[in-house]
Amino acid sequence: LYKVAEVFEPAGADASSVPDDAQKSFTAGMSDDLLDQLVAQLQTQYDVRIDQTAVTQAQAR
Repeated sequence: LYKVAEVFEPAGADASSVPDDAQKSFTAGMSDDLLDQLVAQLQTQYDVRIDQTAVTQAQAR
């Protein structure tokens, strides 16, 4: 078992020090995670049925 005794931000460790591609990747990942959580929550609240034929047809386009 460990206890965090101190946390500090290294000098120059602000958002501008993160490369643009890493920021975009992180943002996309967070967006995907939030959307997945929303879908999961809605599926528990409502009766969800997936029309697999329609999904297959849409993917074929």
